[in-house]
Amino acid sequence: MTSVCTSESPWCAVLDARVASYRQQLLLSQQAMNVDVVHDLRVAIRRLLALLELLHRLQLAKRHRKLRRRLQQQLKGLGDLRDTQVMCAALPVDSFFTRDLHAREQQLLAAANSAAKKFPSARLFRRFEKIRVRLAALDDASVGLAFESCCDLVDEAFAVVLARHAEADIASPASIHRERIAFKRFRYSAEIACQLGLAPRSRLARLRTYQTLLGAIQDADVLLVAMEQAAPVRGNDNIQPLLQRQRRRHKAALARFSKRSDALLSSLWLPVRREGCV
Repeated sequence: MTSVCTSESPWCAVLDARVASYRQQLLLSQQAMNVDVVHDLRVAIRRLLALLELLHRLQLAKRHRKLRRRLQQQLKGLGDLRDTQVMCAALPVDSFFTRDLHAREQQLLAAANSAAKKFPSARLFRRFEKIRVRLAALDDASVGLAFESCCDLVDEAFAVVLARHAEADIASPASIHRERIAFKRFRYSAEIACQLGLAPRSRLARLRTYQTLLGAIQDADVLLVAMEQAAPVRGNDNIQPLLQRQRRRHKAALARFSKRSDALLSSLWLPVRREGCV
């Protein structure tokens, strides 16, 4: 991207970092779409989407609907591949269920590679450049107001997480899923606040820890559901040991979250204004 803003333009620095990460992961995905690359590409897309949404809400950028739609389509297109790869990694290599998943993975990889060749990445980067030019033109007053509004939006997102956590029940996968979705939205906006210097970067490690706990439940749940659906179709006793093992893993993931979540959440985030960063 062409450098058009100065070091005093923090929003440009955030955009630069996120576009650069996305570009790097896009290039890596063109070489090999393994489980780590797919995961990191999806994270890079989510971070860009979070920034675009925040900029829109702060009235610092237009909606850019086509840009957002392209990124959302790309994210969705990689979802099944990522889930399949995670399931493959969690099962014994010689399992018949794993062999079925590997066959599914190859189909999804072929589709993902085909989609990647058609993906209009150059057009996306030109759109990001237009956003960057507008951010570089912000005056000090606009930047200051945007900082204050950003603080409020991040704190509001965390309030939603607290509400979802209060409603969460480990016996209800849907309630845990709602908290996970709320937390992802909060996390990616909180990362922006940290990058802007509005909150301590030390908070980032705590955000990752909490996301890991929620992600482990999601991964275990996806595999458990897939195995339970396959069991009656297969009619094979060989799946029962795998199924029982996965139920234990799922239960363990829920137990870890139940044990650590309250303590982590209580120290995870303070309202930005109380931290004295603005």
